[in-house]
Amino acid sequence: MQIPTLKTDSSLPYHYLIGVAIHSMRSKNAGKMFLKYGPIYYTNNDVKRMSNVISRCTDKIYVQTQEEAAKAENCVDLIASMSAMKLSCNVNDCTLHHFSSAEKLDDDAFVLLVKLANTDKSSRKKLKGAKI
Repeated sequence: MQIPTLKTDSSLPYHYLIGVAIHSMRSKNAGKMFLKYGPIYYTNNDVKRMSNVISRCTDKIYVQTQEEAAKAENCVDLIASMSAMKLSCNVNDCTLHHFSSAEKLDDDAFVLLVKLANTDKSSRKKLKGAKI
């Protein structure tokens, strides 16, 4: 297994994952997008630690399980949160989006972005561009 290359930018050290859903046709907001999950916050350092987990799991000499490697890199909770969000998005027909930022953002920034994406083309483009 090839270790993925890190795709981080030192000028954008803060990362966020969100799950976006659409209100059902029976809702008073039918067809409108809303923030359903997240955000999950993490940094470039967390990305490096998760990459180290992959390296540890694929090491041929010193074999470790994913759980052992995640504990050693101190990122069990982050990996669990990301896995749960991914599963929840799949089950609930949501889209998953990744954002990077030079500064810390609060939850309200993502609520507002998704709300604006319902009517503003620029916000919708940002949201679509962040889809993973």
